[in-house]
Amino acid sequence: MSFRSVSVVAAALWFAACAASTPDAEIERAPLSQAGKDGLRRYFAIDKRPKVCAIAPATGAIWYAWSYATLEETRAVALRNCESFGSPCEVYA
Repeated sequence: MSFRSVSVVAAALWFAACAASTPDAEIERAPLSQAGKDGLRRYFAIDKRPKVCAIAPATGAIWYAWSYATLEETRAVALRNCESFGSPCEVYA
């Protein structure tokens, strides 16, 4: 998945989350196990402050981060922690 594709998906998911609806179709397309998809649904249900979900497409590793001072810091934390499982990660939402 290209960076542009990830950006488009992330923007779509963010706006859907802000609208207080769960983007089920997008969640179902995520490269995750059913347990991971259930976690992603919970992720969208938490507070609406800036948050980032990073996923390792090759392994399905996932990490969520929220409540940091800036979106950039939140993104860095999510990617760093996701990649600590040993595979490259991408921002999903």
